[in-house]
Amino acid sequence: NGGNETTVLPFTTSYAYSISQQIYTFEDVEQTGNITGIAFQYKSGASGTRSIDVYMKHSNIETFATVTSWESMTNEYKVYSGDIVISGTADEWVGVTFTTPFAYTGGNFVLCVYDHTNSTLGGTTFHADDVSGKSLCYYSSMFPAPLDPSNVNKNGYMFNYRNNIKLSFAEG
Repeated sequence: NGGNETTVLPFTTSYAYSISQQIYTFEDVEQTGNITGIAFQYKSGASGTRSIDVYMKHSNIETFATVTSWESMTNEYKVYSGDIVISGTADEWVGVTFTTPFAYTGGNFVLCVYDHTNSTLGGTTFHADDVSGKSLCYYSSMFPAPLDPSNVNKNGYMFNYRNNIKLSFAEG
């Protein structure tokens, strides 16, 4: 996908903690197989390092019905835990290689990014598509981290934008 809208997703660097979930479809990805990494197209703002967890989960949902329609993300869905580096170069793809590949078999999946850096970086933005009901986000600067990917239990914010992503697939 390759929209030119702007969003603070997949993580909100102006806050110490954030969690986002975004729905993607087979039409967005156009292939199946083991996904081994993901990249987000940086647009502008601060540079630095964030500590994130990435989860991916097959799902039947087409859109998030409400601001509390979070999908539960347990450790079985975690594909990455570590740092992501934002260089600050406009239009650069910023990504990570998964520790555990996601076996994508087609259909819809939910991408969840949990930023638990515990510090702010200043605002960053990423390129996005203009879509409705496919993105939720919650953010906070409270300590300790008030977010649990398996039970978000927060009124999030519905976004009408979804990140441009680039997926890496295992060869073969």
